[in-house]
Amino acid sequence: MAQISEREWFRFSWSHQAFLHRITVKIINSLLYRIPFGIKYGIGRLARRNKAPYSLINGKTAVQIGSPHDTLLAGRSRGMYFSLFVGKEGRAVIIEPEPFSVETFRKTLKKQGLDSTTVCHNGAWSHAKDLTLYVDHSHPATNFTSGTVEYDAKRLADYEAVTVKADSVDNILKQNGIKEVELVSITTNWAEIEILEGMEQLIANGLPYICLAYGNPGTDYNKLMDGLGYEFHSHDDRGITFQRKLLAG
Repeated sequence: MAQISEREWFRFSWSHQAFLHRITVKIINSLLYRIPFGIKYGIGRLARRNKAPYSLINGKTAVQIGSPHDTLLAGRSRGMYFSLFVGKEGRAVIIEPEPFSVETFRKTLKKQGLDSTTVCHNGAWSHAKDLTLYVDHSHPATNFTSGTVEYDAKRLADYEAVTVKADSVDNILKQNGIKEVELVSITTNWAEIEILEGMEQLIANGLPYICLAYGNPGTDYNKLMDGLGYEFHSHDDRGITFQRKLLAG
């Protein structure tokens, strides 16, 4: 099974938990916001077109869990790239708990004439429950659910605690009439284990690909996914794309 190279370890350890990283991203985002949608996403599509997970979803249904408005407006949104790469015959499904990010995504889709995307205003978890979501309005890509990330009191002061409705991915997809799914991507700041527990039916039905964003140094992602019947497919721009073992070879 593939291991993380030194270069990739550095890349994925350069995370939201680092102060310098957060400041750098905010500065870069503020510059990218000013670039027209067609230019930044046009360049982004060219850079991603032959790379996983984007190369795997043309004409398919791809699910993105977590889609904050700062990455969307900066031209770095995986959810928006899914909307662009699935094509007219496919469908993108966005699951996002923060209201302003949901509203911004829907408005952007409408403005760009992208009608093959379903945006679900939900948190994703192992089961239906009310979740406490910590929201940094100036940098929502760092949002996290209670119990998944540990910050000191000074850092927590940057967040507002809000209550959001959450459910399992299985239930969210069922409620929206989504049946056949090719790929699920989870970029939710360390809530991967809980979300995967809520994908039991989807996995049992043969879900081909799962993408996980690296972040939690206490989680062995290869071991976790091996236990679910998946193995390394490729490194991607958020972490790792895993494939169902039966697809290998």
